[in-house]
Amino acid sequence: MKTLLLVTATLLCTALASQKPKHTKVLILGAGVSGVTAAETLYSKGLKDFLVLEGNGFIGGRIHNGPEGKRYPLGAGQINGVGPSNALWELARKLGLKMHVEDYDDFIVRNPSKVDVREIWKRLKKLVKDVEVKAKLITKCRKTDAPLRSVLGMIGWNHASTVDRAIEFHQYDLQNGVAADVLSSNHHLATSDSVDATITDLKGLEYILKYLIEPFREKVILNTMVSEIRQSASGVTVTTTEGIKYTADHVLITFSPGVLNSNIVKFSPALPTWKTDALFLRPMSYKCKIYFQFPLRFWDYTNHILFIQKDFDHAHYTHWEYFDKNNDISMDRTLLLQMTGDQCIASEAMSNDEVIGKAMKSLRMMYGDNIPSPKGILRSSWSKSNMTLGAQSYPVVAFTNGDLERLRAPVDRIWFAGEYISKEVGSVSSAYDSGKRASKEILTCIKSQQCQVWKQKCQ
Repeated sequence: MKTLLLVTATLLCTALASQKPKHTKVLILGAGVSGVTAAETLYSKGLKDFLVLEGNGFIGGRIHNGPEGKRYPLGAGQINGVGPSNALWELARKLGLKMHVEDYDDFIVRNPSKVDVREIWKRLKKLVKDVEVKAKLITKCRKTDAPLRSVLGMIGWNHASTVDRAIEFHQYDLQNGVAADVLSSNHHLATSDSVDATITDLKGLEYILKYLIEPFREKVILNTMVSEIRQSASGVTVTTTEGIKYTADHVLITFSPGVLNSNIVKFSPALPTWKTDALFLRPMSYKCKIYFQFPLRFWDYTNHILFIQKDFDHAHYTHWEYFDKNNDISMDRTLLLQMTGDQCIASEAMSNDEVIGKAMKSLRMMYGDNIPSPKGILRSSWSKSNMTLGAQSYPVVAFTNGDLERLRAPVDRIWFAGEYISKEVGSVSSAYDSGKRASKEILTCIKSQQCQVWKQKCQ
């Protein structure tokens, strides 16, 4: 019987591989924000000959929520940098999605040392502009970038105490997904300087993508993972893990840098070094979201709760949020814990019981031994997913505008889009803008034959 099944499966794979490839003018790989936005742009501009391949069984990429009816964003749940110039925010308003602007000043510190944390927070907020000025001066005089940690030290910020490090986590790690030690002083986000809108609507942020995709829903093929991308003078052939082939005049890749820097997808010929070098300057950060649902609220009525321990372990069970405070997404009295870096990786390797045990140890140190245990837990695991291999991209020290140009540039008929094609840390808005930009460039190439060609200036 096993032999018969094996033979049948082999014959099926052989039959699929021998079928004539499906041809389309534009093939989009990935149905996240940039992929869906690119497809909608092509469709609205009159180009209907395209397909979208998505490895997951859902659209949205790193916009992904918990159980239906209870919207717990495991990935992006905000629109960063809201204002009239933010096209995604304007679209969310047009669709009537409920949102609230985050108040990062609304926090309390559970602090055994009794240090005046508010004054430290005010001082770090005031240093944001000083960092910008100093970083530009260093770049101008020394022709190089510097780590954010170094620049903060130059302008007088001392992160030696546990209080300083916790406040710094709230200011930088929370937005960028990594610590100041590895962040570029020229390309980063500061919490206090960012105007962000959190989606509080039960429909969730992914409703925008469902709205955009509705006219061409049949062109999106789910559960289709790509194994090889082969380019020739006549076009591009994409092969899936099941052996099915698609050919296209142009291919738009929206995979994360984590995937592109791995060997999960084979490129033939290999991507040029000017492209791969730029991709390695946009690695993926490790950022975990863990939701704890309690039978009653015992914590402070504030957006953010920082827990400062005597033996502070960077990014470890430090940053808590009262998830239900400003929205109607959940009525389960939920605390959200966010972690980054090695602590995130360590937590992803733990069982639910282990994570709950460590979390409750911290919470009971803050609120006493009589608080109840959670009745449920929901966790993200972006670093373990072969679809992402990380939560969001960030520009490392020495990332330049030239590197941004290399990220944007096509490799002949292969084009690129994603949240990582941005000066700052990747966001939903940068993914949206990138998808629009890439699709318009593809349209220009098709209609006028004015296609971009990257000319490497240095090795």
